Amino acid sequence: VIKGNDQLLWIILAMLLYNVGSGLLVALGYNFLYMELGYNGLLATIFVATFGVSNIGIQALYSKFANKLGRKKLLFYSFIFIVAGYLLLFLTDLLPFLPMSIITVCIFGVLSFGGQAIFYMILTVNIANTVEYNEYRTNERNEAVIFSLRPFMAKMASALQQGFVTLVLVTSGIYALSQNVTFLENQKAYFDRLDATEQAEYKLHIQNREVILDSDEYKSLTAEEKETYYDMLNEVTFSLNEKTGKEEMFINDTADMFFKDQSTGFMRWYLRTAITLVPILLIYFSYLVLKKKYKIDEEMYQRMIKEIEARKTLPEAGV
Repeated sequence: VIKGNDQLLWIILAMLLYNVGSGLLVALGYNFLYMELGYNGLLATIFVATFGVSNIGIQALYSKFANKLGRKKLLFYSFIFIVAGYLLLFLTDLLPFLPMSIITVCIFGVLSFGGQAIFYMILTVNIANTVEYNEYRTNERNEAVIFSLRPFMAKMASALQQGFVTLVLVTSGIYALSQNVTFLENQKAYFDRLDATEQAEYKLHIQNREVILDSDEYKSLTAEEKETYYDMLNEVTFSLNEKTGKEEMFINDTADMFFKDQSTGFMRWYLRTAITLVPILLIYFSYLVLKKKYKIDEEMYQRMIKEIEARKTLPEAGV
């Protein structure tokens, strides 16, 4: 079924390229925000919410856009929006009228995410149309086989994307810095679960640089790494919650000190390239496959439907 359906083969290739490229900004988004704007959970939440709202909003309007413009034109416009959003994000802070802020990041994100939402809807419609194409050529629909490819390609793309993300973080040196943030987040979560007496003991352990890193989880750390972690803990601040009688650990400034402030220009531009220029390249190849190889437009689809319906009436006409 798959080998005999040339349009299906091209569309799953386009979908694979799109799925890998379109998810990189979100996959590396936290690192980008923490490195450029500082460690702030609220800003990260706003960024993720922008992604969700823009996707839902654009997908709700897809049918109107498709009816007015047609899939071919709509695909082109969606690609333009994607490129514009990513390029503007790449140039942010390079140009005086494009300052780096959560506002500019979200505005450019809406352009990219909105364009990607339309692009994805077109891919979804196109893969559905290969069912009729298969019936048109072979008299068999095989929906189950064809539709099973979409989640399969999504999983494959996710694996490739995760490999790329790991490669970027490790080769850029960002992964080592991100472990500082992970350590602080884990220690905050642990500290906030302790009762008041245990919290007092924990703070004493910080001062004496003992016990906290003695568990098996940290046995692979070198003496220098342990010193760095204790240095971080000595920089965190605490605040008493009068209602609970317990303290709360605040790590924002310390996270910035050991992540944002220690990042280099190379790390920043390496990461920025990975979340903007690489997605443009991958989605461009996806667009190129659709433009050059996928031929089931609205006109051809209607011809196929008429031909399929005509075949179904042939036996009745013969009687």
